[in-house]
Amino acid sequence: MTGVRKKIRGLPVSPGTAIGKVCIIGTSHVVKKQRIRHKDVKGELEKFKDALKLTRLELEQLKEKVSVSIGKNEADIFDVQILLTEDPYLTAQIEHKVAVEHKNLAWAVEETLQDSINSLQKIDDTYMRERAADLRDVASRILGKITESQRECFIDENADIILASENLLPSQTVGMHTKRIRGFITEHGGATSHAAILARSLGVPLVSGILDLARVIPFGAIAIVDGFRGEVILNPSQDRIRYFQKLQKTILQREKQTEKLAKLPAVTKDKVEIKLMANIGSLEDALHAIKLGAEGVGLYRTELHFMDRQSYGSEEDQYLDYKNIAQKMFPHPVVIRTLDIGGDKYLHTDLSYKEPNPYLGLRAIRISLRDPDIFKTQLRAIFRAATLGNIKLMLPMISSVEEILAAQKLIRATLKELKKAGIEHNPKVPLGMMIEIPSAAINIHSFLKIVDFVSVGTNDLVQYTLAVDRGNEQVSSLYQPFHPAILSLLEIIGRAGQELGKETSVCGEIAGDPLFTELLVGFGFRNLSMSAPFIPHVKLRVRQLYTDECKKSSQKVLKFSLSSEIRKYVEKQLEANHFAK
Repeated sequence: MTGVRKKIRGLPVSPGTAIGKVCIIGTSHVVKKQRIRHKDVKGELEKFKDALKLTRLELEQLKEKVSVSIGKNEADIFDVQILLTEDPYLTAQIEHKVAVEHKNLAWAVEETLQDSINSLQKIDDTYMRERAADLRDVASRILGKITESQRECFIDENADIILASENLLPSQTVGMHTKRIRGFITEHGGATSHAAILARSLGVPLVSGILDLARVIPFGAIAIVDGFRGEVILNPSQDRIRYFQKLQKTILQREKQTEKLAKLPAVTKDKVEIKLMANIGSLEDALHAIKLGAEGVGLYRTELHFMDRQSYGSEEDQYLDYKNIAQKMFPHPVVIRTLDIGGDKYLHTDLSYKEPNPYLGLRAIRISLRDPDIFKTQLRAIFRAATLGNIKLMLPMISSVEEILAAQKLIRATLKELKKAGIEHNPKVPLGMMIEIPSAAINIHSFLKIVDFVSVGTNDLVQYTLAVDRGNEQVSSLYQPFHPAILSLLEIIGRAGQELGKETSVCGEIAGDPLFTELLVGFGFRNLSMSAPFIPHVKLRVRQLYTDECKKSSQKVLKFSLSSEIRKYVEKQLEANHFAK
């Protein structure tokens, strides 16, 4: 079983590559369910207090360790878990099950915390579902103290380890890092999970979305984790191992030069500038991006700022938020995308409509046009914050010219209100739109005549073009950014921008993949926006390229009919540059 060679497609969560032996770890403990006698209740409750105290102490020590070794922001993740050990509701529930229902302590703890975990997982909000991992982590720690069971993963201590788990807990991500953990594989957990945030901070690759993980990935198998592409290669050939080992050394050498690289321009060998910007969701993201050499914000996901709040946010809150980011990034541009909820993103407000098919329903610009008061509040905040002159406004999920015209009408009304009230603002904020739907890509010339710029959101463009839910683990193998149809649409958009002299950029995941850089430059894109950690890798690739060769490569791949042919071609191109002496 361990000798079967295969490639498994998952979801890229934390970038990087790693090679090692697979070690599968569970987060559950064997819990014996027994009724206790009345005289045993006091002892069980004392044991519970001791377990909580030890768990709290462990988490506080872990927080301190992370604060010193990684950073304060990452350490703050454990505040949620520490608070959970002090939650009076959960504590009372457990004590009731022991004292009144006479359930043994392990049973009471498991039942209470699992009920809470199940409730969180039913919420139609990605952020809140991810928080179930915090409760699961706390539950596992408490049960470990009670049952005295071991949840560590033992394997040859001299071997590099790929840790595989159904749900990777935050404390495992940090606590096992020093024990030769080189990569992570999980069945569940997305980019907003705390484990994912810590993995990225540690520089450890993580691939998620591996369906039925315990069955398809055998313990002890040699595996390559490719966090750039979201792939796991089991029992790879010696040639493949040598390739990745060589690639790892090259990446490691170049990552040591990140600080120096951040100060260098992203220009091709023939001196064509490619602006590399960051996708952010907070001020902290922006500050991190600056350190890595970002030349602005190509996509500010404003909805992420409100996903853990009980309200959408006042005009003043939004204004201060946008203003702070614009000031930190000045003079570089900051592209603010208006509220993009629906699909897999919900807020704790009445704006979060429940639908049977949310990806094709009332989301993004459709909600903004249906609720103009909410939309205008955000517009007012954006125009007020734009007085420095580096803010741009971008509309999400546009499918028709009519939607742009309707949004422009509300924009004019908002500007008129600000002027009448004598409120300082910038009335000349550039207006752009996301290209995420095939109809927008096909009709690109009409859109470019009425907007100032466009940015391609390839994550949704691939999803809608190929009819593949990008968050569905069961069809993740069909999600193919290298699909000929996707590249054809990108070529149409890039060429149209050049013909009409309008700015076109890419802000989806492929913008941060060095495999795509040559093609995107060849298609005419001169602005790429990505998660900040990918900027150094893409900048290195840009500095290896000649634009004429990029054009030739991009035209060549358009003649291929198979995604696999295209991938093989660009991999060879990248490999030749990575290992060129």
